[in-house]
Amino acid sequence: GYFLWMLISIVFGWLAASVGEYISRDAEGSGIPEMKVILAGVNIYKFLSFQTIIGKYIGLFFGYCAGLFIGKIGPFVHISAGIAQKLGKLKIF
Repeated sequence: GYFLWMLISIVFGWLAASVGEYISRDAEGSGIPEMKVILAGVNIYKFLSFQTIIGKYIGLFFGYCAGLFIGKIGPFVHISAGIAQKLGKLKIF
């Protein structure tokens, strides 16, 4: 049982780490320092793109499945800011 648990954790950890390589490099890290920079007025290209948000979500999922400690606030601030930015571009808003 222990070997299987370790194998599953290693596989999910590898998948979580490979998100930054194969989906989006901007999905790595917590996202709070970059959000502070964006709120200061600097435009970071592709940081709030749809591909980055999907990459962050997939990486979080695999990281939680691997049993990794992931902060509660940072990744969700990044995801919610990306969603808010996409919603802000709609004609309704």
